[in-house]
Amino acid sequence: MWRKLGPLTMVLSLGLNVAFVTAWAVRTVGGPENGTVAPDHEVWSPLYRSLGVTPDQWRQIEPDLVAFQNESAAIRAGLHELRTEMIRLVAAEAPDRQAIQAKQDEIRAGQRRMQDLVVAHLLKRRELLTPEQADQLFEQMRERMEEVGPGRMLGLPEGSAP
Repeated sequence: MWRKLGPLTMVLSLGLNVAFVTAWAVRTVGGPENGTVAPDHEVWSPLYRSLGVTPDQWRQIEPDLVAFQNESAAIRAGLHELRTEMIRLVAAEAPDRQAIQAKQDEIRAGQRRMQDLVVAHLLKRRELLTPEQADQLFEQMRERMEEVGPGRMLGLPEGSAP
């Protein structure tokens, strides 16, 4: 029984870490109430305000940021559904290993889409930010990832990640 939980725990841990980094990015950058570009181009994102982006930078960043938030939300929702299905498959009276493996593959594909989306978004941001702003952005990301660490999303003590 416990051997069967090992791969599931790893998949869930990786999925939760990807979801956490994405949720952190979305929460940190903020967002307009209705998920659309704010008409006055005020910097509504706490992250970009902290980076000191100029109004011109913000006019270029905002539309792509809103698109990123919308797309990442759709991917997160899909991953949530896949994880729910995975739990149902594992919890079945007679688990079907092939179905579980196929669901794991779907989850990994969704995680890859999310990772690709985040990387593309960060590369676009880097083009519009000054070198100092980009350094500050990546430093904030590193600090946040160190605070959480692998496995911490599951409530495991430090150093006991699955």
